[in-house]
Amino acid sequence: MIKNFLRSASSAMLALLLALLLVPQTAQAAGASLSGSDSIQAGNTVSLTLSVPNSVYGLTADLSYSSNLSFTNYNCSVSGWSILVNNNKFSVYGTSSSSGGIIVVKLKVSGSAKAGDALSASFSNIVVSDGNSDTDLGTVSWSGKVGAAPSGDCALSSLSCGNATLSPSFSSKTTFYTCTVPFAVSKLDLNYKKSDSNASVSVSGNDELAVGVNTVTITVKAANGETRTYTIEVTREQDPNYKPSTNGKLSSLTIEGASLSPQFSSTVTDYIAYVPYETTSITLAAETADEKAKGVNGVGAVKLSATEAETVVTVSGVAEDGKSTETYTIHVLRMPA
Repeated sequence: MIKNFLRSASSAMLALLLALLLVPQTAQAAGASLSGSDSIQAGNTVSLTLSVPNSVYGLTADLSYSSNLSFTNYNCSVSGWSILVNNNKFSVYGTSSSSGGIIVVKLKVSGSAKAGDALSASFSNIVVSDGNSDTDLGTVSWSGKVGAAPSGDCALSSLSCGNATLSPSFSSKTTFYTCTVPFAVSKLDLNYKKSDSNASVSVSGNDELAVGVNTVTITVKAANGETRTYTIEVTREQDPNYKPSTNGKLSSLTIEGASLSPQFSSTVTDYIAYVPYETTSITLAAETADEKAKGVNGVGAVKLSATEAETVVTVSGVAEDGKSTETYTIHVLRMPA
């Protein structure tokens, strides 16, 4: 009895397998895809890529898109393939198979489109060939929307210094401030906040404050590229233990159109210069040897005596301490008539 049951079950299974083999089978083609950014600003262009999952030797497809888009450009992303376009009907093919991105189209968003407006595009009647047969992949679509224009907000909503007091009090529209810090402060402890989180901020001039006047700038760049610069003029006080230089010597001394005798030296303080009889004035120029010196007195245009052949001119370098000086004397001699 058991043998008869097993024999009957085996016959039934064989019959079922034969039935399945005789039923016609339909090949299911994997779908194509159309991809691209889903948010584009008015006036900008979006690139859409039509991709296929399996290797093919070519495809045809029809492009359509919403009225707020315009077709600007296209290309086949497979090297060595050819592409033909006629009335938005695309045909691409090559001598080697390829899969993935096949066609790239560029569509421009209308400049009059408003933020939030819907955008759409699709490829329909997509037919691919693997070299032996054609397969209909149907239609693929893409949808997006018009993105908001980037913000032009390039302001700070707050600005302060942890180790200094800014003057005047902060206002987002006030871009120039001053402050004074003791010698011990070599860098401002800046605290600021952007009005728009998408803006960027850069700071310059705050790495190492020099003694005296410094300029620190805080530049805010909005998402759309607009900028606003906040300037802080920082005066760093001198080291209380610092002793200013008493060096008032000159590193150079010249007369326009004439030569000094002897040749200038910072250690020589008395000179002679000869000028033509017709000369009524001379122009002196000089520089101090110490870059921290206060400056030079007696330079520039100097009138010569109208009655005497000799005019004595003095030029003095004023040292950093503001008191010490080094005086150089020039005897300017007009030649006889």
